[in-house]
Amino acid sequence: MVQRAKIALLAHRGLGTEEISRMVGCSSRNVRVWKARLREDPTLNGLRDRPRTGRPALVPLEVRCELIRLACERPDGDDSPAPFRDVWTQQALADALEANTSYRLSRSEVGRILRFEGLRPHRVKVWLKCQDPDFAPKAKRICDLYIDPPAGAVVVCVDEKPLQALERIRKTTRSSDGSVRYEFEYKRRGTQSLLAAFDTQTGRVFGRVVKRVTDQPSPGDRRGVGMRRSLRGPSWRGYQRLSERFALL
Repeated sequence: MVQRAKIALLAHRGLGTEEISRMVGCSSRNVRVWKARLREDPTLNGLRDRPRTGRPALVPLEVRCELIRLACERPDGDDSPAPFRDVWTQQALADALEANTSYRLSRSEVGRILRFEGLRPHRVKVWLKCQDPDFAPKAKRICDLYIDPPAGAVVVCVDEKPLQALERIRKTTRSSDGSVRYEFEYKRRGTQSLLAAFDTQTGRVFGRVVKRVTDQPSPGDRRGVGMRRSLRGPSWRGYQRLSERFALL
């Protein structure tokens, strides 16, 4: 859907088929197909797949949703989770689904549904769960600030990401379909940090790469990061306080 929407936007700007295919990263035939579809139906429905022939789905939608819900949970729940070696298997999911819905699926069907949804319950993912009891009201204040900022204010969301500075030994190449291929071998040049600020009113992102996050910003940084009005805008110190506030949340 995202790729098709990009094709529609670029075509509306008057770009040619070959140029769109390079920018989006698909074949020119695919671009022509979706341009023709959107000419016939210039709505959101034109971006969706057409109904296809063949045997209708045999697994009800509610059963598929229940299987996905089970796969996203630990076998024994959050209070007394099972050890990582006992996380869901396809057979265990099929048994739990039958106990909950009285609907029996084969192991292969469970695997097909999970692959279609991009789920791999045998892999462990890491997430952060906030233990602050006041997290909800704090998050609400931030969201309200994004949605309805004070008059004349510049509201930005600031974050930092460490990056490895890698130098490719050989030149990076770009294929005709727009894909990029990096040489496997590289030289390490230390680490740097990417500072980024997202202007919630305009959608513009200001970025700067620095050697260390403790480096003092240059005058260009102070002008660049979120300051649409250089004379009346907030100072860099204000951005630092805002960044620290987001870090505490």
